[in-house]
Amino acid sequence: MSDPRTAGRPAQYRSEQQRRRAIAEKKRRRKRARIYFRIKQAILILAALAIGYSLGLRAGRVSGEAAPTLPPAPSEAQAVQTQPMETGPSDTVAPQIMGVNRLAVFTGSSIAYRSGILVSDDTDPAPKLSVDSSQVNLSAPGTYPVIYTATDSAGNATTVETTITVSDAPTTYVDEELIKETADTLLEQIISERMTKEEQVNAVYDWIAGHCYYIAEFDKSDYMQAAYLMMTTNRGDCYGFYAVSRLLFERLGLPTLTVTRLPNEVRTTNHWWNMVSLDGGESWYHFDSTPHLTYPTRTCLFTDAQLNEFNLLMPNYYYFDHDAFPSTPEA
Repeated sequence: MSDPRTAGRPAQYRSEQQRRRAIAEKKRRRKRARIYFRIKQAILILAALAIGYSLGLRAGRVSGEAAPTLPPAPSEAQAVQTQPMETGPSDTVAPQIMGVNRLAVFTGSSIAYRSGILVSDDTDPAPKLSVDSSQVNLSAPGTYPVIYTATDSAGNATTVETTITVSDAPTTYVDEELIKETADTLLEQIISERMTKEEQVNAVYDWIAGHCYYIAEFDKSDYMQAAYLMMTTNRGDCYGFYAVSRLLFERLGLPTLTVTRLPNEVRTTNHWWNMVSLDGGESWYHFDSTPHLTYPTRTCLFTDAQLNEFNLLMPNYYYFDHDAFPSTPEA
């Protein structure tokens, strides 16, 4: 039976649900129509703007005015130049010169001024060393100045001055080549190829301790002449013990430095000994082959701490300028 409320209406409206759907569909159509209109309107506006911009560019070219452009991007080189430069802390510490002592040579001889000299710096691994010996005359007896200057890569410089004494050779002068041959013959007897550097140093100490004796006075004019006398006469003072040790180390290719005691209120005389390196100059040890008669001590490859302990037995025996020489390992 039909609903009286829908009597007389079109069939499509006889259902309430259909009516509502029809109304909703009309709303959607109207909404889409408004959206399409707005899209068309936006397209027309953009097209008008594009045409106007194009006409403006053409007018600018005709009138000779350059069209506006963006500034060019900076090149890579310019970008690097505009960056702030990074600078580290400036180097103001000068190099250190170690091993400088008074020199002595006979007239007519040559001398290696850099032998036994060590230069170090806190930042530069290879500071430059220059030696000014322009005032030295090896042909005339006298005492002349020698100036050592070390300069690092930052321009910091240190200068140390010493003297060289040139004197006439005595009648007992021995040719240096003969001295070297004598040293090499001795080393062939006490050194073997299987020895380590440490064993070689100990072998030198043992030979000196077993063959050389101390005398109060000895010529200190030339270390090679003194070394020869020690090897042939087995007699010498502290300079002779130092000299033969130095020569044998040099023939073995071991870096060595010359250390002298500074006169002080306890001991007014000099004492000579060596520093030797087993690793090409990276680390250093004291070496004193002079016998200690009062307190027998094997001062072979000694550290600074061990020398200080010996100074408790014999006050200021090893009193020297620590700043002028490399520090030894702590143990």
